[in-house]
Amino acid sequence: MTMVPMDLEDADSSGSSNTNSSNFDCKTLPTLLSNLFESGDKSSAILDLKIYLNTFSIKSSPQLVSCLPSKAEFLLLFELLTCVNRDTNTKSNREFTQNVSNVLSQLLSLLKPDDLFHNFHDEIISGFKHPNIEVKLMCCLQVKRVVEDEDWRRLVLNEPELVHSLIDCLCISDDSSGMIVKEASHALSVIAMCEAGACMLFEETSSVLIHMKECLSKHNSTICFRIFEVVVKCCVHSTEAMKFCQSNTLLGSLLDKFGDSADILSRVVVITTLTPFTSCKHGYQWLKLEGVFTKLEAALSDDDPFSAIVMPEILKFFAALSKHFADLLESHHGRFLNTLCCIIGSDETSFDLLEAAIDCLTVVLSYDGGKFALNSLGDKFKAVIRRVGRLAKAGSSSLRDQCLWCISELLNAGQGDNAERVVPLCETWYYELDSQPLEFLLKLSKSPILEPRLAVQKVYTNLADQAWALKVMRDHPTFCEYLLDRTTESEDEGYVYKYTTIAKILRAKACAEIFPPSFILKLRTYEKQGAMYVQAASQVATEEG
Repeated sequence: MTMVPMDLEDADSSGSSNTNSSNFDCKTLPTLLSNLFESGDKSSAILDLKIYLNTFSIKSSPQLVSCLPSKAEFLLLFELLTCVNRDTNTKSNREFTQNVSNVLSQLLSLLKPDDLFHNFHDEIISGFKHPNIEVKLMCCLQVKRVVEDEDWRRLVLNEPELVHSLIDCLCISDDSSGMIVKEASHALSVIAMCEAGACMLFEETSSVLIHMKECLSKHNSTICFRIFEVVVKCCVHSTEAMKFCQSNTLLGSLLDKFGDSADILSRVVVITTLTPFTSCKHGYQWLKLEGVFTKLEAALSDDDPFSAIVMPEILKFFAALSKHFADLLESHHGRFLNTLCCIIGSDETSFDLLEAAIDCLTVVLSYDGGKFALNSLGDKFKAVIRRVGRLAKAGSSSLRDQCLWCISELLNAGQGDNAERVVPLCETWYYELDSQPLEFLLKLSKSPILEPRLAVQKVYTNLADQAWALKVMRDHPTFCEYLLDRTTESEDEGYVYKYTTIAKILRAKACAEIFPPSFILKLRTYEKQGAMYVQAASQVATEEG
């Protein structure tokens, strides 16, 4: 067999060792490949090769480059994908094809993107048409590698057929793992990041856009929304893609599915699909221009009996604004804040909606701007804090834990520029939670269940750098004793959470002023011993008679 050398990636083959490649030698791979091509039992031979390659990290084994298959051998591996009867979907056929795909994927990952593309372009194109889902995934991963390399992305931009194949991957209905859709979506969004890629995907006369619209017209709503998710993802990452999609009717088609004639489930999915636009300025402006905010705010006060189905998604949509546009919540989206408070404050709210509302409140509180917006509601928000405190103290287990995590954000002053403004808010809100907040938190700290203990420990950690809170801890009759008691935790996460709290207290500016030196010394000993320290048990000798 003639060996056709390829220009492979530079690699240091001087023998730098690591534990993952300790079993590697330059003779085994060629031997296994030879056995595969010459053996009558190719199923066993490809399995041996797969097992061998999985015994070490391919990327951490630079020595492997020196004995990679030749181009001719790579082509023989590709041919194995076609040697089984495609019409016979037996378990053995599927396993054989999956093993070949796994081997090819690992070996191809060591080639430079341009070598991969130039040498195996036709095989990749053909692989996308293979009925086995593992083969499609393998091809999808190779195209993703090429587009992720800015120097070689242009290779794919000159190949509309490859991009058509990526879109077809979004239309696969039996992708139970979701891996193909995930990888194809990522590859398409990377393509859209450059102007030429955005033009290729979304320009009015582009064959790719025509193919995309054909897929939208012939597939079910699940597939269509999957495509729309990718379109939105591309638009969020690229202003050029956004410009094209505003004029090519794609985004208009998505909005049409939120119209009055749309069924309630479609409206829910549309809101979810549109939510990523809240993360960028050009997306926010488009949502405002198209009246999306107005429609959703009107739906917040809708008396329709089906509104409970769509309400959680609307709340999540507005909560997502907190990350980038929290300063606009008070001035532009006050109805959302008021509705959120009404839902949490009402005893008539359904359990599911209450859970969704508390999750959204937690998101809003995780940003300083969200805290300021909520504080502007005055007594209405204080009533919400009291309700959250009651639910944390006596609610159902799942709701209790949600409320505790919410409280941890409520009392988190952070380290940013706004800390001086946030700390007084945290102190005020702390005393709204309960008549004895630390007492009920300390009681939950001793729960036999891990989740509430972790949530409460997070509350302590977020309070640990606020002077007023340290004084509260110091003045409680048993809190300092609890803090030093390692027996309150029995699992690794609990040990780490408590250790984090102690380390943060020690680094607080006011620590030395508030706690006595003897207690600080005990905290330092705790920190020095580490999170997982276990004190040796005392041995007591007993003697009989």
